[in-house]
Amino acid sequence: MNFFQLIPYSAKEFSGSLKETILFGSIFTNHLSTSLEKIKIFNFLLLKITYLVSL
Repeated sequence: MNFFQLIPYSAKEFSGSLKETILFGSIFTNHLSTSLEKIKIFNFLLLKITYLVSL
């Protein structure tokens, strides 16, 4: 299964807690093979964290 299919995009799921986001990121980033995927995930998490902080 493609990792990016696991990322929730709906607004409700997107607004999960900051702690969950960081945990989610650290678990999945450890399993990624290529650095390009890591960059994509990092950018997504950065966007999500920025969104959560701005609430």
